[in-house]
Amino acid sequence: MKPPNKWEPLKDFTEAESFTVLQQHDLNDGYELIDVQAGAWSGLDRGLQVTTRRLPPHRWGKMRIDVPFSIRQPTRISTDFWIESLGANCWYLELHFGTDAPAREQELNKHTIKFDNANLRTYGCFGEDSSTRTQISAGICHKLAVEIVWGDGEHMLRHSVDDDLIFTSRIRAGPRLSSLYIAAAAYSHNKARWADLIVE
Repeated sequence: MKPPNKWEPLKDFTEAESFTVLQQHDLNDGYELIDVQAGAWSGLDRGLQVTTRRLPPHRWGKMRIDVPFSIRQPTRISTDFWIESLGANCWYLELHFGTDAPAREQELNKHTIKFDNANLRTYGCFGEDSSTRTQISAGICHKLAVEIVWGDGEHMLRHSVDDDLIFTSRIRAGPRLSSLYIAAAAYSHNKARWADLIVE
């Protein structure tokens, strides 16, 4: 059977499935799951909303989506997104690349994509730590797309927002995509949404 070339992990997502589709991942006491809700909103297909609240110390709503073996070298990842209020660390998408290395070395295989206010930041996997201004606005639906060109230990990632190329990263990471993380930081009360997440 030919492996699927398109995977939509949030399609038909329900809260009842949250413990099997998405798993809480505790890195340390600074991370916890905060108010996760499945739904559909104006301008967005069915997806996921994370609501964060200011809790000392700083807290993150952070959840893992494991990528099936059949699609672990995708060439494109895209998602619609919405942020209630722009600010520091207000929206994350992390790409974790598979490796058989120890846990400490696995952190080196994490590529972070996030928004600090309207700036798209990318870093990790020995790539450049970038911060590039975009035209996103609070309370408006946007689309993020990441195109992956796989190499022999070195990969190129093109990050686009609303079809505009924002930044190209050149990274060194494992040979497959093992998981995605979606997250938002609780520096203040805020909502962040991910919808129509496609890995292909």
